[in-house]
Amino acid sequence: LVSGAPVAAWTGIELAMRRGVLPQRSDVSFPFTVEQIVRMGREPWRNTDREDADDDVYDWAVRVTDVSALTRRDFPSLSGGEQARVLIARLMLREADVLILDEATEGLAPLIAREIWRICSVIKDSGISSIIVDKNWKHVTQITDRNVILVKGEVVFEGTSEALHADPSVLEQHLGVRLLNRTTRRQHLTDIGREFYERTKSILAEVEAAEGLAAETRATPREPPAYPAHSLHTARIDLRRSATRPRVPI
Repeated sequence: LVSGAPVAAWTGIELAMRRGVLPQRSDVSFPFTVEQIVRMGREPWRNTDREDADDDVYDWAVRVTDVSALTRRDFPSLSGGEQARVLIARLMLREADVLILDEATEGLAPLIAREIWRICSVIKDSGISSIIVDKNWKHVTQITDRNVILVKGEVVFEGTSEALHADPSVLEQHLGVRLLNRTTRRQHLTDIGREFYERTKSILAEVEAAEGLAAETRATPREPPAYPAHSLHTARIDLRRSATRPRVPI
């Protein structure tokens, strides 16, 4: 449902006014400027009574996403993180009832991803509902009110962030995450330290053994190989024969 009605009940323009989607991948090959890309998000409201707010919403979106300095640059020339912020700014201009972000931080460096999460928090605080699809549960649960975990299309968890953190078995079973309390964390670190110590000791023993073998090899004098006298004499005769052998033209 979108705004209380099935998706099929809305026209394309009506649906665009009520729902904004940021897909996992957005390819823009034409050299549109950043300003042009962002203002495209306002297209559903053209020739409506909300068109007068276009510039105000635009200024707000580029300020929140920190792309004001990029507005005159061509979109394809931007880095991945810059493009992600521009596309979110375009989504914010939609002023839809709900925004859907699909893997918005996929492939981004941690520092850039942190900036995307900051923008998501601002969107939430502005009163716009958001649906965030992402595998980074730790950051998602910091800004969401309600969480849903899907496994092969089946809902295996639905609840608040507090309820999710309070049930470590859900994270471990479905997300492969093991939460440690203070006691188990201390034991876990102790086990890691013990394993590291044993591995280091084993490596040092192997190094010492290799160094001892090398020192023993260097200390043992090498004797030159002994060749029988007749073999040297035969070699001289063969060389002489090859030197006096007439050359046959080819």
